[in-house]
Amino acid sequence: MISHTPPGGEPRVYDHPRLVVGRSKPAQGDPEPRVRLQGVHVSKTHGMFVALGGVVRYVDLNSRYGTLLLPARGPPRKLEPMRLEPLWPGDGVALGGGEIPADAGAAHAARRMHVFQVLSQPPAGAESPEQAEKSAPLSATACTVCHDPLLCARVLPCGHTFCADCITRWFRERSSCPSCRASCDQSVVATGGAACVQLDEMTRVLVRAHGDEGARHRFEQHDAVTELVRSRKRKAP
Repeated sequence: MISHTPPGGEPRVYDHPRLVVGRSKPAQGDPEPRVRLQGVHVSKTHGMFVALGGVVRYVDLNSRYGTLLLPARGPPRKLEPMRLEPLWPGDGVALGGGEIPADAGAAHAARRMHVFQVLSQPPAGAESPEQAEKSAPLSATACTVCHDPLLCARVLPCGHTFCADCITRWFRERSSCPSCRASCDQSVVATGGAACVQLDEMTRVLVRAHGDEGARHRFEQHDAVTELVRSRKRKAP
């Protein structure tokens, strides 16, 4: 069970094994509940809570300024992106307030950020090991250009993420982010970083777990071409 308190607002309680948070509106047929957050510093799909093995966890999926962890015991700290962080009753996360100061704490979060707090843990049997692999929604790793699962993810300076091929084609005609229109160009997508590697691995797990045949074929075809290129490079004099 999780409570959400917007800046200067009243708390609301949610009781779901999976909860996506972000700026985009809930769509009809969404596979999991979505909490729509207001604010210019909130991404369309900012982060996600999942219940795995009786423990609530949070993953920062696509934020520009990061997420602040507010543990019940210990000092606040920023979370690493694309890593599932276990949360215990009394722990909280704060997001959406712009740049997070180095000394940010609960008072700063209450004034400027959306604060989520874990009230209780789900039953240990809420999700089986088989379901755990599927807990992160495939929709949360979709490219907003092609709307398919991210393939060779690239993260722009604004924090939004796209397929490498999609954003490369986009920048041939434009010089701004497809999601927020922040100014940027082709030079920022030449290579992926550690966050992109983790996102690619997570997306592959999700596609194998519950992607459709088209999505699986797309990844298999990409892997086959990549291996062919690598083998030719190895054989080159």
